[in-house]
Amino acid sequence: MTATVIHISDGMVIKLKQKDTLFLTLNMRGTMKSITHTFNSFRRTLPLYMAGILLSGTAHAAIIQTHSFEGLSTGDLNGQDGFTANTDVDVESGGQTYTSGTVNSPGGTQNITMTDTSLNTAGLAFSNTFTSQTDDVYFSVSMTWTDLTGNFVYFAVSDDTDSSGLTSSAGFYFNNSGTDLVGRMRGNTSGDTTNSLLSNISTTQASTQLVVGRLYKDGSSNYNKMDLWLNPTTTTEGAAGVTITQDLGVSAVDTFYLRGGNSGASAVLDLDNISIGTTYQDVVIPEPSSLSLLAVALGTVFVWARKRKK
Repeated sequence: MTATVIHISDGMVIKLKQKDTLFLTLNMRGTMKSITHTFNSFRRTLPLYMAGILLSGTAHAAIIQTHSFEGLSTGDLNGQDGFTANTDVDVESGGQTYTSGTVNSPGGTQNITMTDTSLNTAGLAFSNTFTSQTDDVYFSVSMTWTDLTGNFVYFAVSDDTDSSGLTSSAGFYFNNSGTDLVGRMRGNTSGDTTNSLLSNISTTQASTQLVVGRLYKDGSSNYNKMDLWLNPTTTTEGAAGVTITQDLGVSAVDTFYLRGGNSGASAVLDLDNISIGTTYQDVVIPEPSSLSLLAVALGTVFVWARKRKK
């Protein structure tokens, strides 16, 4: 028995076999599901499949905000997709794809880039806001970099009260030699800061790195704990690479940003797939992309079935 195979993505394969039988295998949020149908019944039930899958995706998804930078105009990021940014922060062709183990975060065709002009300017290189959160907040960002040999390039989530991007914040930064990636939590005064090494790194990194974080409250009304992962290999939340404890002095967060510091004269930082969610899976599995691929997959089979019947 021969079969026509349509490869939609790493987790989604369609096999069109003889005797009008459809085998559809897909991987959504780490769970393998299979559908077997005759083409005649498939044509009748396609709308129900589409509605059911899309509704199930939106029912359990808790993505607060995600930015893949697809469809934005190339050039200045400022004013696009809710961002406030320096003039040196640009949307460009590229895309930071991260794949390791069961984690697959496609980079698309665009990302944002910053050079030494933004990275050497103390203060916010870019910022964006999301719906205020008072429970667990997860975040992720994909990135590559060149010549990050300077001090304190800092990505964080925070409330929106400090324009300098320092107090009441939690995230990660590149240290002054560019050889360490460091987790950081800072309260609402300058002395309330706790740093902890996440990983040793290279000053130049051409392969995409994925940082995932969880900010939460542990026996406190304020956010006071953060877990960080670097380059996770599973879509199931496991032990963190580092856990930091520090009272941020705030009970709600609604902003993410990147703050410049000092960097090498030829420094470049590319970022992609910035996500904010309420679960680990929200920020390591690109759910909207998966659903879009599924729509393409089912549409492809539907067209194929119609042509075959004629």
